[in-house]
Amino acid sequence: AAVLEFLQLAIGGPLFGLLMAVLLYNLLMFTSKDPEIEIGMFVIAGYGTFYLSHVFHVSEFLAVVIFGLFFSKKGRFAMTSEVWQQARSFWTLLGYFANTVVFVLSGVVCYGYLVDTEVANSATNWGYLILLYIMIHTRRVV
Repeated sequence: AAVLEFLQLAIGGPLFGLLMAVLLYNLLMFTSKDPEIEIGMFVIAGYGTFYLSHVFHVSEFLAVVIFGLFFSKKGRFAMTSEVWQQARSFWTLLGYFANTVVFVLSGVVCYGYLVDTEVANSATNWGYLILLYIMIHTRRVV
């Protein structure tokens, strides 16, 4: 049972992501090259891939990664270069917002640790806090 579940996740996720990417690619070939419609379809398909892969019990992460890889190499040719640049700008902005949310939540969690005196007096927790601080800044540099 565990091997079948692993295979379902490991093979089903990438196959589902590829299926969703090919479907969107074919849909984009027939659109009117309207940036709002194409980017909207792109966003809906990206989130839809994640949601539907959860519904079908395949790996959401692998499905979305394969979806993204397909569009970074082949799928972008279904869009005009102007629309592709707008889509990239949109995803960059969305990534920036997601990164900001992660840092705000990290600050809230760290504050929660510092307020609780039992936790704040633990050397292990201070070590984790310093490690988190280093990892956050290392991630921002990369």
